[in-house]
Formats: sequence, C-alpha cells, structure tokens
Amino acid sequence: MSHENTPETTPRPDSAGDPEPAGSHEQYDRWLPEAQAIPAAEVRRLRADVNLAVANARIGVDAVLVHSDRIKSELPRLSVSTISDLPKLGLAVMYAEGQVDRYAALPSGVKKMLARAGELRRILLSSAESLAQAGVLPAAGVAKIREGRGPIDTAGDCVALAALFTKRARAVRGKTPVTAAQVRETAEVGARLSAVLRPKGARRKV
Repeated sequence: MSHENTPETTPRPDSAGDPEPAGSHEQYDRWLPEAQAIPAAEVRRLRADVNLAVANARIGVDAVLVHSDRIKSELPRLSVSTISDLPKLGLAVMYAEGQVDRYAALPSGVKKMLARAGELRRILLSSAESLAQAGVLPAAGVAKIREGRGPIDTAGDCVALAALFTKRARAVRGKTPVTAAQVRETAEVGARLSAVLRPKGARRKV
C-alpha cells in the first residue's frame, strides 16, 4: 500500500506544553473547510472510538483498493480517489478529537484534581495490566478500562480501577505495589470528577 497507511504528524508549537495530539494537523487543515460548511443542524456528536474507526478504515480501504481497476471498470461512478482519502480523513478526525480534549474548558479547580487522577490511573492501570497478563485479573475488563481518552473517561477509569482492585482484593494481595490507600484515593477522586465533569443527561458507555 501507499503512504496512506503511515500515520502523519505535523509538529506545532504549543504554549501549554502538552504533547501534540494524535492524527495529522496537515489533514485537519485540509478537511476543516468542508467540515465547517456542514449546516449546524446536520452535525452529530461523535460517539465512536476514533482510533478503532481509523484502523478499520485502513483495513477496509486496503481490501477495496486491491480491486481498483475492476472498480473503475464496473463501477465508474464510484470514486477510487475518495476511497483512498478515507484514512487521511480519519487522521483529521483523530487530530480534531485531540484538540477537543486539550482545549475544552474545565470547571475551576478541577485541573489539579484531574492531574492527580491521571497519576493514579497510570499507577493502577499499569499494575492491573501486569496482573491481567499473569491471569490474576480479567484481561478483557482491564483492556476495556484502557480504551477511551479525555477528562470524563479518566474519571470513569479511576472509579472502575478502584472497583476492580476492591473486588479482587484477595486475589491481588501481595502481588501488586498498589496500596489500599491509593485504591481509596482513586475511587474518591474518580467519583468527585465524575460528579463535576459529567454532562447533564449523559450516560457512560458500558
């Protein structure tokens, strides 16, 4: 396949010092005018896992473009170039999602709590993944917690991780550096953030 399968990144200065979002700034700029031209009434909230969607798009495009000559011959009204552009569009969407996470306004006083939640999430999740590899914790459940991104997801992950370590306390005892105090703090900060960040009427995916 061509270079469409290689993730593009374009470094951009960031005064906040945060890492550059995944995806492609170049493709984001390319597709932005078309996105802005969509009537507001037709805009829908993105609920899919962007990383998974982009990966699936690449697989699908690879499978279809193998038959590009046949498509041009038998389906002349179908644009092969449009199909080829789908992975690039995915990179633009991936970058846009990262921008939302970085620049969405947070309630006052939440940033410090969110930073601590991120630290606790990394500690518990890294331990949970090691325990899952050893067969002590359910691999599917731990992998599910790893999915997603953003402040709301971080809060939910803290709650889920604390619940997992609490439920499996007997199984993980003596096999993890995670302490009972860290589990309690993770549960507390996750619950507090969830109460502050969760939009009214929103439901966390199960």
